[in-house]
Amino acid sequence: MMSMTGTESEPTRTRGFKKKERTRRLLISAAIEEIASNGEAFTILDVTKRADVSNGTFYNYFDDRTMLVDAVITEVLSAFTDTSAELVTLDDPVRRFATITALLLEHAAANPQMATVMLRLQSTTSTDTRRADPFRHLRHDLNEAAELGRLNREPTDAAVDLVAGALSRAVSRIATVGATDDYRADMIRLLLEGFGLDGPEAEALATEAVAAAPELSRAYLRAEAP
Repeated sequence: MMSMTGTESEPTRTRGFKKKERTRRLLISAAIEEIASNGEAFTILDVTKRADVSNGTFYNYFDDRTMLVDAVITEVLSAFTDTSAELVTLDDPVRRFATITALLLEHAAANPQMATVMLRLQSTTSTDTRRADPFRHLRHDLNEAAELGRLNREPTDAAVDLVAGALSRAVSRIATVGATDDYRADMIRLLLEGFGLDGPEAEALATEAVAAAPELSRAYLRAEAP
């Protein structure tokens, strides 16, 4: 009898957990849609209306709006940086930087809403909060490349901020009006040359990265699928 009771109660707990997780993700998705449509200054009421749940339900999952924003940051920004790092395991940090950057630009084209959210959250988030930095790979890979002598110029904070600004503009352009492969390759080439990489090698790596991006994007979507 005890064994039967345990067997019968387990599906109930599982169903309850799945329902709670679905509701939590519904609230996060509603917040993402609010940010994409109306900017970061949304209210809890905006989110609950969009998710079609009560304010009381909201507080079953989040203490306040800040906690929800943290969950959105984790969902959107950390998901990209962590998953892309798992997918792109190249030893050369310069090639890795070029490839993940190309994946970011491809992701912006395939998911313009996500790109808009990434940009809006990135613009309101301290650069010291590394988990919320959509260009975290940039900082890590460029620093490693400099340490290995692959780049002739140091990736100072000012230099990295210039690159982050350029990529933000590129992501915005791609998400709103689109951009050709040539544009993406040219952007990556210019970034690499800016850190002193030889022109022909920079062009070759940029072209290679952009060519690999569509397949990587498909792998990314598979990895992110529930």
